[in-house]
Amino acid sequence: MVSADGFIVPDKDRYLRALALYGEGKLHFGDACACAAAELDCEGRLLSFDRALSKVPGVERVERV
Repeated sequence: MVSADGFIVPDKDRYLRALALYGEGKLHFGDACACAAAELDCEGRLLSFDRALSKVPGVERVERV
């Protein structure tokens, strides 16, 4: 539905990527959205305490020092 013509979604590519990550069955949807945003906006870097996100291809989880 999100990719349908005429369906207006701001940042559609972000949500399509999040849905793809979520569809792999390894992430909650909120985490998938955060990972998609990191990929598209932050060169893949994501500040998170969740070590499981280190396993997401294309995402580099960093912790605050």
